[in-house]
Amino acid sequence: MMGKMKLLRIAGTRVSIDEVDQHINVPEKGAVVKVAYAGICSPVDTDESLKFCFFPGVREASFYPGYEISGTVEDLGSKVKNSTRVRVGDRVVIFPYKEMGDKAYSEYVIVPDINYLVPLPPNIASEIAAMLPSGALRAYCTTKHIVEEASRILKLKDQLNVFVSGAGSLSLWLVACLRHFFAEEQIKVVIADSSYEKLTAATEWCHCTTLLWSEELYDQHLVERVYQVCPKGIDVFVDWLSTERTVKRAVDTLNPGGVIVLGRLSGHKVDTVMKNKRLTVVTTQDGNVKDLEELVSHVASGRLEVPRLRAQSVRGCRSQSSLGKGCFAVLQELI
Repeated sequence: MMGKMKLLRIAGTRVSIDEVDQHINVPEKGAVVKVAYAGICSPVDTDESLKFCFFPGVREASFYPGYEISGTVEDLGSKVKNSTRVRVGDRVVIFPYKEMGDKAYSEYVIVPDINYLVPLPPNIASEIAAMLPSGALRAYCTTKHIVEEASRILKLKDQLNVFVSGAGSLSLWLVACLRHFFAEEQIKVVIADSSYEKLTAATEWCHCTTLLWSEELYDQHLVERVYQVCPKGIDVFVDWLSTERTVKRAVDTLNPGGVIVLGRLSGHKVDTVMKNKRLTVVTTQDGNVKDLEELVSHVASGRLEVPRLRAQSVRGCRSQSSLGKGCFAVLQELI
């Protein structure tokens, strides 16, 4: 089909909404989705972000615009018109496939295969659904990956001490997922960040222990602060960033037999200290379509609590700063 389509453009610091002539070919086994909400991730130069995004094996969706989409099926391909998976008019969330690029910032998205579409139950709002394919999915799959080791530790003690480096939305989703898999009294969560604003927001939502620390401080001082809030040491240390400094802090504060969760692309290897402390190294997990379906089901059931969010229309926005990226997921409304 051919017609006018709205397109959000981010050029440098300038944001604009334009109308362009667009010819949309519906793939035989795919669909066209009208975007309802799309995540504001970290607006960067599109060409440069795509170069990194398309690097083989990389799907760091939360860092780039256009990978967090919810919307409504507008049309289906000729070979899937009678599909029982999705129908025209269904609300869906889109699993972030590699070729997606920054398509979420268009009024319509062409999806090559309907198997990337996950139908939404009536009780999940579209603005909530748009948060699920990236950070929420990563936190959910990473939590699933550490459940067995965490359960092993809980057989030896009454409470699991979990330390999370960073107070962004990814960490808040992790807390929500931990509370889904474990009773709240079974885990003590400590979240550390250099942003007082983020820690305040995290405290208000998840009521966990927070720790303000700065990269300007000596590592030994930071380690001492960890023991001040958690005298019995850490059992699971989640380090999304996984720099040399943060990994060293994790190793220094983890109890023998503990679990260290590292970023999948960090490149850190198990060293002698890790071996001597019998640490289990787990890497963060991105997940697949089946995992996203599971996550949607858990959120719909109410068993997995959703972090607070703020939806914002892009109408009237003229700069990146006016998009108002916040501690939690901030979404842009394109309807």
